[in-house]
Amino acid sequence: NAPGGLAPGRSVLSPFIPLLAPTKDQLDDLAYGAAMVIASDMDPDKAIFDVTQDRIMVVGESESKIVPVAANAGRLDGLKPTFQGIDEPHRLFEDRHRAAYKTMVNNLPKRMADDPWQLTCTTAGDPSEPSIARDHYYLGIKMAEGKVEEPTVFFYHRGTSDENARFDTMGERLRALKEASGEEAAKFRNLRAVAAMWDDEGNDKSYLERVWCNRWVQASETDF
Repeated sequence: NAPGGLAPGRSVLSPFIPLLAPTKDQLDDLAYGAAMVIASDMDPDKAIFDVTQDRIMVVGESESKIVPVAANAGRLDGLKPTFQGIDEPHRLFEDRHRAAYKTMVNNLPKRMADDPWQLTCTTAGDPSEPSIARDHYYLGIKMAEGKVEEPTVFFYHRGTSDENARFDTMGERLRALKEASGEEAAKFRNLRAVAAMWDDEGNDKSYLERVWCNRWVQASETDF
């Protein structure tokens, strides 16, 4: 057994990995774009991976591939993933988005022998929008409060705490940004330039707090 009593990892035969982004234009900029770069860099001779804008396929194995998918429930129906990734679900709040996500979740059990699973990564969203990310966040809160008897997911959220959510001075902003980023990430970011954005009267301060401090705050222009 692996440390902690977990079963050791094993390979998957014919892995099929759909990666969902809120819009087609974002597919190349998020997880699928990163996967293309990684596959191309680790295999410059193209002996292992055949990489295109439409799929990353194991050479000689047409069923083993990573594919970018947009939010279209009809096209997603029938997929049999061994793993799937959901990018930025805080932007998945329209009815078609929710239908597409529901379809993907219902696809997961189709290859149970391969122990399929899903990873969702997101920035905090606007709590006034009925996004998939908001559902996940509220579930995470319920889990943390012990209100979910048998959790089936692992939820992790990092952001600026209420105590440090003050943005009047440069020092307060830097403290808030460092807490949200973590000490290691803060070393590689120009946090002072980010903190200076609060001085620009044209910027939505709530938006800055949400995307840079990963806090669920309503956009200032939202009435309800």
